[in-house]
Amino acid sequence: MKVLALVRHAKSDWTTAREDHDRPLNDRGCATRPGWPGGSPRPGLRPDVILSSTALRARTTAEAFAAELGVAVDLEPELYGAPAERCWPAPPAPGPDRSWWSRTTPV
Repeated sequence: MKVLALVRHAKSDWTTAREDHDRPLNDRGCATRPGWPGGSPRPGLRPDVILSSTALRARTTAEAFAAELGVAVDLEPELYGAPAERCWPAPPAPGPDRSWWSRTTPV
């Protein structure tokens, strides 16, 4: 069975004068240990890949999850600012070596 987990980036810093794409995580977001709110969606499972927007806050969150889980992050520039119908109607085919995957993207 294939499993899709959607993860929102950690708390971002709205006090900087940076462009939205380059907005970092705030202190709280940086201090948050990666993990699934309420526990793993399926204990014992880990994604085969994490797809992430190139936005700094999404990428930082994805990289923290990836380090914790020991998986790769695929950065997808087209996810940044993309409308939902472009992101979700047909996710990339996981293939025989990928049972599930996760995306992090700003919302």
